[in-house]
Amino acid sequence: MLKVKGGDEFYLDLYYVKEHYLEEVVGKDGIVNKIPVTKARFLINPDEKYLNRENVEVVVHRRIRVQIMEVNRVGGRIVEPRFLIGLRFVEGNKSTPVFHIMVKNDEEFRERVTKELEYYLKVNAQAL
Repeated sequence: MLKVKGGDEFYLDLYYVKEHYLEEVVGKDGIVNKIPVTKARFLINPDEKYLNRENVEVVVHRRIRVQIMEVNRVGGRIVEPRFLIGLRFVEGNKSTPVFHIMVKNDEEFRERVTKELEYYLKVNAQAL
């Protein structure tokens, strides 16, 4: 059963981080060298323990509000019930148009919201 209802709101902490580390590389002559490597990525609601590591640099932190506009149950007794959820992202004074996702349970809802947020960040050039 789904726990969200129409009118609910919750927040996602979005971090853009750079992780610095040394990577071992074997040269043509067989000598092992360590070269500095930086990996950049988006994280949604990361662990504070990870963010406080000395090799992790937080570049941007944003708090994005997710507004649930409507929740409709789809399916009957024979077919497994699904939920059609209308929601939008709000960041400051900007908001996305309402879009819909179809999910079975809370776990799938969290995964789909995360994927939609990543898509929003890729499409919206002003997100970062």
